[in-house]
Amino acid sequence: MKPELTISEKILLLSVHPEKGGYYMAQSGSLDLSLRGALILDLELAGAIRLDNKLVVPDKGNAPGEPAGYFLGKIRASSKIRQVRHWLNSFSVSRKLIRQEIIRSLIEKKELRLVEKHFLFFRWKVPFRQSGNSAYRIINDIKNTIMNPGDSREDLYLVTLIESAQLLPKIYKDRAGVKEAKRRLKLIKAGNQVPEAVKQAIQAAAMVATNVAISAAVSASHGR
Repeated sequence: MKPELTISEKILLLSVHPEKGGYYMAQSGSLDLSLRGALILDLELAGAIRLDNKLVVPDKGNAPGEPAGYFLGKIRASSKIRQVRHWLNSFSVSRKLIRQEIIRSLIEKKELRLVEKHFLFFRWKVPFRQSGNSAYRIINDIKNTIMNPGDSREDLYLVTLIESAQLLPKIYKDRAGVKEAKRRLKLIKAGNQVPEAVKQAIQAAAMVATNVAISAAVSASHGR
């Protein structure tokens, strides 16, 4: 049985093209912001932070893995409690390191492999999905959660990030499917289709997803 994946690992795995490898071009600008948002939710699930209004508040829990541990170290080392938007955009947090650490974890879990490419004197490595990877199972789980939201915070947290990560068109192959998923996600984020016990947590996760989308739009407008 394969090891369980974190939210950030699921986001990155789904971001890798299933045949060509590498990342979907349309999503490249928002990927790193989506990974940071996913790490925030991973840390909240682990009890390592709390989401208090728009603030990220350190807590006593441990980080679920090296990428989240790196991010948690930055949060705990901060001289003051900061907003979600700060941690999504902070230059003190290395986007490259986070992506590399998540890729490394996915390789260890036999979900990804790196293939070396070269052109003239240039060499680089491209992520490819491993045979038997979990992407299709994750996609089915996402579709089921969107259609029938349960009380699993982890499943609900993941679907709140899917739209801002620009993954909906990769999950639903037709416009009608994307449109219906957006409609249902709007209800989930508002807390209208989830059990009362998880409503507050889902609204906090939706706030993180909204900040990811806003930060991605600002970054795109600045050509970053």
